[in-house]
Amino acid sequence: MKTARVRASAWVCLAMVAPIFAQQHSTKKSDKEHSSAGGAPLMLQQVLELVPVIVEDQLMKVIEKRGVSFYPAPADVTALKAAGATDAEILLIEEKGAKFKPVVVAPPKPTTAGPLTLTCAPAECVIAINGKPEGQTQGGVKKIASVPLGLTSTVFVDFTKDGYIGQQATVPLKPNSPVARAVTLEPTEATRVKFGGMLLAAALAKLGGDKGSKDAGEITASGRASLFVNGGQGTDWSVVAKLKAPVAMASLDLEGAGTKWWVSLKGSDTKFGGSGKLKGTPLALETEKLVQQYRDFQPAALLRSFIAGKYQLLSDSPAVDPAEGAAFKASSASESYTVTVAPSGLPQKVLFESASGLGSGLQVIYANYVAVGSAKVPRDMEITARGERGAKFAFDSVKASPALKDKEFHR
Repeated sequence: MKTARVRASAWVCLAMVAPIFAQQHSTKKSDKEHSSAGGAPLMLQQVLELVPVIVEDQLMKVIEKRGVSFYPAPADVTALKAAGATDAEILLIEEKGAKFKPVVVAPPKPTTAGPLTLTCAPAECVIAINGKPEGQTQGGVKKIASVPLGLTSTVFVDFTKDGYIGQQATVPLKPNSPVARAVTLEPTEATRVKFGGMLLAAALAKLGGDKGSKDAGEITASGRASLFVNGGQGTDWSVVAKLKAPVAMASLDLEGAGTKWWVSLKGSDTKFGGSGKLKGTPLALETEKLVQQYRDFQPAALLRSFIAGKYQLLSDSPAVDPAEGAAFKASSASESYTVTVAPSGLPQKVLFESASGLGSGLQVIYANYVAVGSAKVPRDMEITARGERGAKFAFDSVKASPALKDKEFHR
C-alpha cells in the first residue's frame, strides 16, 4: 500500500479518478460509451503527478482505463521511479504506450568493394591505401578482403620497395565486386648499376671464370662459314680460325670452290693473301673486319673488357630468369654494348652502338657452347652488321691451342 501517496494532492486525485469511480457505480452503458468514459489518455506529466497520490492498484486502474499518450524513454523511467512508480506501473505504462515506442532503424551496412588483390614485382612491396599502411605482400601478392566505399569510388594504392621507384595506382571500385591491380616497379639507377655488376660476374663465372678466360683465349676452331656482303647472297667456305688473345692475334683461313684466302690480325695490324682474284673485292675487305670482330667479340674477352675499360653496367634484373634469361648494358662515353644472357646464364647476343654512329647496329649471336678446358666457348657465331654484311660461323671443332706459333697466323 502507498499510504504516503494518498495524502498528497487530493484534489488532483479527485479530478483524475472521479470519472472512473462514478462509472463503476453507474448503470451499465454500451461498449462505445464505456470506452470513452475514462477521458483522454494520460500524458507523462499527469502520470508523474498521480504517482505520489494514488495507491498502486487504483493508479493502474486509471492507466488501464485511459491509457497513456507516450512511451517512456529511459529518462522518463528514471523520473517515474523517482516519483515513486513501481515496476508494475511502469510495465503497464510501457504496454499501454507501446504504439508510441520509437522505431529503431538499424544503420545501413557500409558499402564495400572487394576482395582487392594487389600484385607487385619484384616481391615484396609495402602497400598503403589512401595513405594508410596495409603491410606488405607475401609472395608478391596482398589480398584485402573488403574496402569501404567512401565519398568516391576509387582508392589510391602506393607500392614501395627499397631500391625501386615507387608507384601509385588509381584503382576504381565497384560495390561487392572483386578488384585486382598489378604493378612492376623499376629499379633506381643505383640498383641498376648493382644488378649490372651482378649479371656480368655471373656470366663470367658461367664462362669459366679466370681459368676459363685463359683457356678461351688460345684456341683453334674449324668448320663452315657463310660470308655476306652488302645484303648479297652468301658464299660458303670451309674455315679455320685461330685466336691468341694474350698478344691480340687472330686469323681466318678460308677455302672454297678452288679459292683460298686468309686474313691475319695482330693488334691493329692486318695482313691478308691468297687467290689473287679476291684481292680488293668487297668480300676480301669484309674479311678484314670479320677477323677483328671474331677476336674482339669472343664472349669472355668482351665481358672482361668491360671491367678493364671501366664501363658503366646497368641491368633491371639482379639474376638470370630461368625461363626468359636477362640482359645488361655496358656503356662508356663513346660506345655501348647490350648483352643478352640466355636462361643457361651464358651470353646469347650482343648489340653494339657507338656515340658517333660508326659501326652501330653490329650484332653478334652465340650458340652451341662447348667446353674447352675450363672455358665455355660458342661453336656457332653469327656476326651481322647493318646492310646484312657479316658471317655465320658453324665450327665442328673447337680446341685449346696454347702452343700456337706466330707463323701459324701468317706472321
